[in-house]
Amino acid sequence: MHEDHSREQYFFDAPTVAKLIAFVHQFERPLLVGCPMVAKVMWEEDGDVIPVLDVDDRFSDLPGFVKWDIYRPQALGSVFQGEEWGPKGLIHTETGVEIKRRGMAPFTPDLILVDPPFYKVRPDQLFSAIRILTWGDTDTPLMIASNPARASAFAGTMALFGLKPSGFKPGYVSVSPAADIEFLAGNISVDKLACLTQP
Repeated sequence: MHEDHSREQYFFDAPTVAKLIAFVHQFERPLLVGCPMVAKVMWEEDGDVIPVLDVDDRFSDLPGFVKWDIYRPQALGSVFQGEEWGPKGLIHTETGVEIKRRGMAPFTPDLILVDPPFYKVRPDQLFSAIRILTWGDTDTPLMIASNPARASAFAGTMALFGLKPSGFKPGYVSVSPAADIEFLAGNISVDKLACLTQP
């Protein structure tokens, strides 16, 4: 699958996806924003459904996919579109597949992992979107990928989340390591970050 650079879409490389999956598995109600390849690998390899918000319809076959626009953010309901409760749990209505779901009634994430379009989204737009997704709870654990040019603006605008450099620098399929992208973390213990920062 090709990256859509017109939307600033860049996919994480395989080692980064593996580390992010290990990190996300430490949480009960994770939410991915702009990280569809992480959700895709989790679904294909483990059958694990993780809510993922993205504008790219190519990922709409993922059971946790919600088409979502970071520039026009909306709060999430208690059950995602295309799913219903069956006798054994949550069922994906189009495929009839019973899916594993982490507690979601109503949906309040205990982690939000964000890989935003660095240059197109303004820090205040990103803050508004995150505030909507957390229902205003600034104690929600948050990880945001950022390039050096935007890191201080993102951290300053979202100071209520206590964002600081995490020490985790993700790799991308088509972005040079010289780009020096790093995740900013807020409200996340050093113990939980360890799976990302250790070799």
